[in-house]
Amino acid sequence: MNKKRIISALQLIISIILILILFSRIDVGAFLNLLKGIKPGYFSLGVLCYLLSMIIITLRWLIILRTANESVGFVRLLVINFISSFFSMFLPTAVGGDVARMYETSREGMMRTKAVSTVLLDRVIGLMSLVLISVAALLVGHRYMRESSLVYLITGLTVAFGVAWRLFFTPRVMHHFKWVFHLPLVARGEAGARSLYQSLYDLYLQPRLLLSTLVISVAAQAIEILSAIFLARALDVQSDAFYFFIFIPLIWLVTMIPVSLNGLGLRESAFTFFFGQIGVLSTEAVSLSLLVYSCRLLASLLGGGLFLRSSMEDSVRKWFK
Repeated sequence: MNKKRIISALQLIISIILILILFSRIDVGAFLNLLKGIKPGYFSLGVLCYLLSMIIITLRWLIILRTANESVGFVRLLVINFISSFFSMFLPTAVGGDVARMYETSREGMMRTKAVSTVLLDRVIGLMSLVLISVAALLVGHRYMRESSLVYLITGLTVAFGVAWRLFFTPRVMHHFKWVFHLPLVARGEAGARSLYQSLYDLYLQPRLLLSTLVISVAAQAIEILSAIFLARALDVQSDAFYFFIFIPLIWLVTMIPVSLNGLGLRESAFTFFFGQIGVLSTEAVSLSLLVYSCRLLASLLGGGLFLRSSMEDSVRKWFK
């Protein structure tokens, strides 16, 4: 617990440092004027597209659960996704959102192993689709990158992900890591870990599931990119939509690096770096980043309200039992 607190504190410090550096390099007056001049029509379209992407992602999770022979309804899963958005926003890492999803689905009567395995597979497929889009973005837009080191970094991350995916789902390879369960405090979790791995492996062996959920995930992320385009228009940032489909996936991939608190500061730096390649001012890039973040914040606040309502309903039921 102390280690987690130290890591969270370090991430918060890095976030604050990155934000201070960014705001020292932008025109704060121009930044405030941009935010004051937001076009509500485009902003509303951006928010709606973001919410639509969450609905489509819920469909991906629903398909995984149906394949695992679980019958949680779509509306309930959508509510759980909003609740997980709330927890991922305010807990130290994005893992908090996944833990919330595991907990809420287990409350629906699902076995804990299935709850964990389906959420993990859903997360991995989302990451896989992001990697694929990022690779496509690099192939198309590498000529817009002034820093070739970034191309090498993302290529390396992509290769590492592919190798890790292949090795993890090769039982003969995983068999060589059974020594881990002989370590102190780990042995008691061997049965649960084996059951979890088998659940994941059973889902992995269904290529139609992987293909359909991957297609859905790419569609959801394309709509989320469209959300960023509308938000840019709300700020009157007139960059060609083409560049958003190149830069946004790479920004998402960069912000997954766990060096700051929920990507705060790192995300703004990434927006400034990438969109700076095509002449977008730092002030505009930071404003756009914060507007994109505001969509997540709105979704998380909605999730917080849904979580509060659910908790109150549970309390009422227990009171009258």
